[in-house]
Amino acid sequence: MEYICILFSCFPEPRMPDMVGWKTSSIRRELDLRMPLRRSLDGYKYIVNVEYCSPVSSDGPHFPSRAARAKEAAQSTPNMENTNEYHQMMEEEMIRGLQRVGWKKVDVNFHASLWPYSAHNNMHVKNEWLHNAGAGVIAHVADSMKQTCLPSNL
Repeated sequence: MEYICILFSCFPEPRMPDMVGWKTSSIRRELDLRMPLRRSLDGYKYIVNVEYCSPVSSDGPHFPSRAARAKEAAQSTPNMENTNEYHQMMEEEMIRGLQRVGWKKVDVNFHASLWPYSAHNNMHVKNEWLHNAGAGVIAHVADSMKQTCLPSNL
C-alpha cells in the first residue's frame, strides 16, 4: 500500500499523464471532470480550454461535526470505507472554500508534444530545447496578465 501512495505522489495523473493537474490541481469534483479536449485554442498551442469561474458565496465554514467523526473513524479504524468517506468530505470542503474566490480555469493537454508524458517538465520549460512545448502556456499566462494589468495602468 505504501508503494502505491508513493507512486501516486510521484505520478499524480496515472490515467492521463499528459495532462497537468487534470484532476489533482483542479477545483472540480470527480463528477465535473470531462474527457480532455485535444484541439488547441487559436494562438496557444496545447491550451485546450479557458473558462472564468465566478466566486460562489458561502456562509462561513461548513465543516460539519460529522466530518470530525469521520476523521476520528478513519484514524482509529482505518479501512477503505472510513478513509474514503473522510476524504470525500475533505475534498468537498476544500472545493467549497476555494470556490469563494474567482479564478480562471486553463486546461492544458500535451498529447501531441514531443514528450507528452513529461507534462510537468513541459509546463515549467525546464530545458528550452527539450521542453519547449510549454512556451504556448507561458505566452498565454503573460498575455492574460497583460490584459488584466493594462486597463488599470491607463
